[in-house]
Amino acid sequence: MNKIVQNIKITLIIVATMSMMSSCQSSFYASTYSFNQQYEQRNYDAAITELNNTKLLKKRERNLVLYYLNYATLLQLKGDYENSITYFNLADQIIADNSSLTFSDVALTLATNSMKTTYRTESFEQIMLHYYQSLNYISIGNYEEAIVECRKMNEELEKLDDYRKDNGKHYTHDAFGHYVMGILYETIGDYNNAFIAYRNALNVYDGDYTSLYSTPAPASLKTAAIRAAYAIGFKQEAKEFEKKYNTIYNVSNNTGHLVVFIEDGNSPVKTERVFNFTKGSGDGLLTYVSDDGSLNIPIFLPYNSSKQSSVSDIKTITMALPKYTTRTDKLSSSAYRIDGKTYMAAMAENLNKIAPQSLKDRYWRELGTALLRVGAKQTVSNVVSKQNEWAGLAVSITQAITEKADTRNWQTLPACIRIIDIEIEPGNHTLTLPQGENISFSIEKGKTSFLTIKN
Repeated sequence: MNKIVQNIKITLIIVATMSMMSSCQSSFYASTYSFNQQYEQRNYDAAITELNNTKLLKKRERNLVLYYLNYATLLQLKGDYENSITYFNLADQIIADNSSLTFSDVALTLATNSMKTTYRTESFEQIMLHYYQSLNYISIGNYEEAIVECRKMNEELEKLDDYRKDNGKHYTHDAFGHYVMGILYETIGDYNNAFIAYRNALNVYDGDYTSLYSTPAPASLKTAAIRAAYAIGFKQEAKEFEKKYNTIYNVSNNTGHLVVFIEDGNSPVKTERVFNFTKGSGDGLLTYVSDDGSLNIPIFLPYNSSKQSSVSDIKTITMALPKYTTRTDKLSSSAYRIDGKTYMAAMAENLNKIAPQSLKDRYWRELGTALLRVGAKQTVSNVVSKQNEWAGLAVSITQAITEKADTRNWQTLPACIRIIDIEIEPGNHTLTLPQGENISFSIEKGKTSFLTIKN
């Protein structure tokens, strides 16, 4: 009878533990939901208000870089380019200052969870920072500083290349970054560097971007590479590109250049995948809980009468790993009209696919850290259990509740970026968006005009 009563007590403890864990394990997105809701509805003023009221972002030093990144993005969307530049620079400085883990970060990660440490941006987030900063400088007509941001972007690209020497199937290059560099170099008349950037972009699109993200090279990039090759007298290379891509380019000196960056949807956000195990010896109790906490499966192994079970036999073990969850599955139409003529905006950067891939690339590192943390916590629990079995169980439960994956990320990025990159006659023109809104713009001969659209 005592054995049955003990089983009931233990089962109740398990259920209570898992219920607490289900309620406590909230993602960073859920913790900043009010801000995200305003942003997703394109209420940028309200989003800024909510951002400034979110203590988790603005008042917590470990998350300050995310505050700066989100705030700078919102300022850019509102057309406040100067202040956006300031806050992106602040974010960039924090990233540089925290490029390596400190002893304190390691200790906090093992003792509690990674959410307690200073946030370190994903590789693609650092690329996007310099992309947005270059857009800011373009918007105020400072192309020299835009090129500086391109060079910084290139430095980040080189770090990615150096990080994984095997050049396998993972996020080691950013084709869109090279493409943007090419456009900006061409804008200031540096066709030599433009050609190199365009060629690099084509190599990455034709390789990893096609195989990993189903994102082939935009037709406009192929044309741009041929155009730049002709401009620097590389006729043989131009002919080779024309043959490879089945494209004939007719050189024209009477047109201008239009580049439209179209940001569509909302980027994926990090959530967590949780693995919960609770076991006991003697009674042979094993409970598995699914990663969303909705499924509890208690399993009672055969009773062993020769072993007297105790509370100290019960172990609650939890391990959490981050994962990306898509916010925007269905993207807007890619058809745009300029003066009544339809142009298809080509996919240039698909963050819906790049973000999960970047996380997948370091899966084993994340798993190793999680296992070390679980091991460290269990060691503490075992030591306490030797002194007091109920205290040991309490420590085990507390450690399970505090186990969290690092679900932080830059949340004002788009799901993808499309591009329209064309040569067009000088004069006044009208761009019609898929939803019917008209945008007027002008083109000058031999110059590049930029438009940025947020859907």
